[in-house]
Amino acid sequence: MKKVLLLSFIISSLLVMKAYPQSGWFVSYNDSARYFASVYFLNENTGWVGGYQGVMVKTTDGGNNWIPQTTGVTTFLHSIWFVNENTGWAVGEQGDKIIKTTNGGDNWFIQSGHPNKWLASVQFVNSNTGWATGEDLTIIKTTNSGENWYTVYSSSIFSFSSIYFVNQNTGWVVGDQARIIKSTNGGENWISQVSGTTVKLFSIFFIDDNTGWTVGQEGRIMKTTNGGEDWVNKQFLQSFTLKEVTFVNQNTGWAIGNYYSGGGNVIQKTTNGGENWYSQSSGNSYFLGSIQFVNDSTGYIPGGYYIASPPTYVGVILKTTTGGEPVGIKPIGNVIPDGYSLEQNYPNPFNPMTNIRFDLPKSSQVRLIVYDNLGREIDVLVNERLYPGIYETKWYADKYSSGVYFYKLVTEEFFEVKKMMLLK
Repeated sequence: MKKVLLLSFIISSLLVMKAYPQSGWFVSYNDSARYFASVYFLNENTGWVGGYQGVMVKTTDGGNNWIPQTTGVTTFLHSIWFVNENTGWAVGEQGDKIIKTTNGGDNWFIQSGHPNKWLASVQFVNSNTGWATGEDLTIIKTTNSGENWYTVYSSSIFSFSSIYFVNQNTGWVVGDQARIIKSTNGGENWISQVSGTTVKLFSIFFIDDNTGWTVGQEGRIMKTTNGGEDWVNKQFLQSFTLKEVTFVNQNTGWAIGNYYSGGGNVIQKTTNGGENWYSQSSGNSYFLGSIQFVNDSTGYIPGGYYIASPPTYVGVILKTTTGGEPVGIKPIGNVIPDGYSLEQNYPNPFNPMTNIRFDLPKSSQVRLIVYDNLGREIDVLVNERLYPGIYETKWYADKYSSGVYFYKLVTEEFFEVKKMMLLK
C-alpha cells in the first residue's frame, strides 16, 4: 500500500518544482520603459525586436545579448521584415513612419511617398518587392526597395491586420469582420474569400501555395489546404484573442494571444498541421505581441505589461529552446510509493510526444535514458537526484523517424527497460 508522506513530501515537492520549471519559455531580455510587439529573425543568431515608442533591439548571438538601436521615430512598431543582415523595414501606427535600414539597424531612416496610414504588417519577398497593410483596408506596394510606394487596394471601411506572400505573385491579407482577400498577380488585383465567420482576424501564415492558417478573436484557428478556396475552423475558444500564428513545417506550428478580461496569455501548439492544438505555459502573465521560430526548437515572443501608476510599459522578450515544451520533470500526486516502478509510456504508439511515469520509494540518483533500436543512447530525459515520489516527464521525438525505441530507468537500487513505438 502506498503511504501518504506529510510535511517532508510537501517540502521535497517544492524543491523539485523549483529545480524543474514547468514552462519551456524564459525571459531573454526586458525593458523597463517600453513594450515589445514585433519580431523578425533571419537565422538562429541574428534578429530584431521592436515596439512601443519606436523601441528596437538587436541580437547577433541568438538572444544571449540584445543591443538597443535608435530608430528616430516614436511610433508603435507593429511589424519588422529583413531580407538580409543589412536591409530591413519596420512599420507602425503612423503611416508616414515607414522606416528602413541598410546597415543592420545601426541607422534607420524614414521613407516617404506613400499614403499616411496606420500600418500593421509589412513583408518583402526580395530586396525590391514588398507590401504593407493596415488602416482603412489599405494595401501598398513597392518594387524599388521602398523608395516609392503605391496603393494596390483601398477601402474606407475597417482595417487589415496581416499580410503574407509565399512568392512574388501569391499572397493573402486578413482583417476586420473575418475579411480574407487573395492575390495571384503580386497584389495588383484581389479576390475575396469566404472565411465562414465574422470575427476579426489578426494573423495569416502559409507554408506553401495551398496550406495556410489564420487566427483571430474567440480563439479562432482556421486552416485551408486549397489556397483559401475553403477555410475550416480548427479551434473556437471564446475567452481569448489569438494575435499571431506561425509554422516551421507542414506539421509544427504555434499561435499566441491574450485573454479578453484581466491578465493572462495563451500559447497554442500543434504537431499535426493544426488539426489539434494544445496549450503551453509562458511562465508569466505578460501580454504577448507576436511570435517567430527559427527552427522547431528555438523561438521568440515579444510582449510586456502595463503599470498604471506611474503609467509605464514594461517590455520582455521570451525565448524557448525546447519548442516551448516544459523543461524537466514534475511530481505527480502526494503519495510515496512502496517500490520502484517504470510504467508503460502513453500514448503508445505516439507522434511525436509521449509521457513516461516512474515511482521512487526513496531518494536516489536517477537516470532516464532513451535508446534507438540499435541500442544507441539518443536522449537523456533525467539525470538528477530526486526525492521519493511519483514522477512524470515527456519525450519529444520530432527529430526522430518512425520505429521502435527503448527507455530505461536507472536508480541506485533498480533498473528497468520498456519498449515504445513512434509512428509518424
